[in-house]
Amino acid sequence: MSNPKKQLKVRTPQRGRRSDPTLTVLGPVPNLEEHVSPEWWSAIFNSLYLKTDADVVDDHAITRHEIDLFSGFLNLAADERILDLCCGQGRHSLELARRGFKNVEGFDRSHYLIQRAKATAKKEGLPVKFKEGDARKLPFPNDTFDVIMVMGNSFGYFETVQDDLRVLKEMARVLKPWGRILVDVTDGQYIREHYQPRSWEWIDKKHFVCRERALSADRQRLISRAVITQVEKGVIADQFYAERLYTWDSLNKLMGEAGLGDVVLHTELTPNSQRNQDLEDEFYTIDQLKEALRALPDYQFTYLNNHDTMINDLRKLALAGKMDFVMNLCDEGYGNDPRKELHIPALLEKLDIPYTGGGPQCLAYCYDKSLVRGVAKEMGIPVPEAVFIKPEDTTFELPFGFPVIVKPNFGDSSFGITQQSVANNLEELLNAISGIRETLGYDKPMLVEEFLPGKDLSMGIIGNPPTSYTILPITEEDYSAVPEELPRICGYEAKWSPTSPYWNIKSVPAVLPDETEKTIEECCIRLSERLECRDYTRFDWRLDAEGNPKLLEVNPNPGWCWDGHLAKMARYDGISYTEMLEKILKAAEERMGLQLTFVKQREVVELPLAK
Repeated sequence: MSNPKKQLKVRTPQRGRRSDPTLTVLGPVPNLEEHVSPEWWSAIFNSLYLKTDADVVDDHAITRHEIDLFSGFLNLAADERILDLCCGQGRHSLELARRGFKNVEGFDRSHYLIQRAKATAKKEGLPVKFKEGDARKLPFPNDTFDVIMVMGNSFGYFETVQDDLRVLKEMARVLKPWGRILVDVTDGQYIREHYQPRSWEWIDKKHFVCRERALSADRQRLISRAVITQVEKGVIADQFYAERLYTWDSLNKLMGEAGLGDVVLHTELTPNSQRNQDLEDEFYTIDQLKEALRALPDYQFTYLNNHDTMINDLRKLALAGKMDFVMNLCDEGYGNDPRKELHIPALLEKLDIPYTGGGPQCLAYCYDKSLVRGVAKEMGIPVPEAVFIKPEDTTFELPFGFPVIVKPNFGDSSFGITQQSVANNLEELLNAISGIRETLGYDKPMLVEEFLPGKDLSMGIIGNPPTSYTILPITEEDYSAVPEELPRICGYEAKWSPTSPYWNIKSVPAVLPDETEKTIEECCIRLSERLECRDYTRFDWRLDAEGNPKLLEVNPNPGWCWDGHLAKMARYDGISYTEMLEKILKAAEERMGLQLTFVKQREVVELPLAK
């Protein structure tokens, strides 16, 4: 998902200095939403739009970069039929044609932008067809296109969700069986939390734009106003527009209703935003992994990263006898669905292929935070006080005091956990619960836990207790760079938002009393056995106000990346990244009873890449 860049415009009655006698400029507006036309999008993409948004829509470097990324995601072939839906002036369609794709079509409502696209195609001699029309009723036969792309955050402009659903159903209709769709949209929750109420910027030496923004009454749309001024003529436009803010879950659900099948979340993509370095970081992370594994002389690796063909790929390798076991690094789930992380080991067991890491039962247990709490309490391992809230719950009792933290019961990567998740009173608690439901959906259970103010700790184990294992040094999250008024949590903002003060959190070796450290180690070893964690595991803890440790969660198959928590713990113990990966492999071999020979072993590494 990417941040919104299209600044969309609506002409409205305006008062003031008139460069155009048909325009009147509005003064202060207390409610932006009241001034948004239901069909604001129908006639506003014009030369002024190209001027105000030229930093993106006329930046050829950005367009080329986006096509590099998107064509890689979709594995585009030169002879495939491609529809660039809501194409604007055709910047993506035209770039594809420049690269030799001969069956590209662009479709958009704006007469001005379509004519602009046609003129560019004619001038450059590019074989792109452009049509004008409404995306809710596409003028194409069923099963026409191999690929459909909705780029540049062009989805979510209509007044209702049902209209957006009609667009998706039309896309499903004209898409060939086994075709692919790519929709580039806003991370709705990020925008809700980080939009700027007011901003202004110079467009060029004679034009500047002032913008106001606010959430709609239902918090489902971002309402914006742009007042554009020409220094010699005065105000030339006062425009209102809106964009629906989809979360990953809400968009996934809508696509399911449209019959589009499994959906994959890639990551932030827009190249002009610091947040959007995530994808490039992911590729760099994988390169670091491959380089580290190349340094292991006793192993030979075959890499699988296509989730669509993975089952057949594994079956072929197994039948050919070309692998000894799988190093399962798919920690984001089959098809990048976190709830399907257990599907990979289940598949490997079905194919009778040995593999590293936790089994499906272990992953299912540990994905459920409440279940892990129950197991720990039964074992006498301390956990924070908590209340489980079911999706249908509208009232509940809180048998402990504030502050508390609200978190999704299922999930990883801290999705849904932000500074607003920590509540100091009943009103903040209700807002935190409502925020998670709006973000992740109303069908998700959650936990309300007592918020522990002490040190935030993690401990890792490589190996398989009780026989052979290595305990890595305990790490602590250093919150010294976080402003005092903010709660001390390592949530979504710390992992995914470089503009947040939480981005400056660092992990450091923990300094703890011997007794505390011993308690944590003993509890982790017992939990590892009880939950059937294997080969490598991370355990998250926190100290209460008196310095007593309490378990937060257990993470089998934790992040394996070169700069992740496990690698940091290993470095504190003098273990390099390559050595850490080798220890995981050795632990799995010992557990499975495999013996290395002088012949190089063949492994299959399943990487957490999207389809």
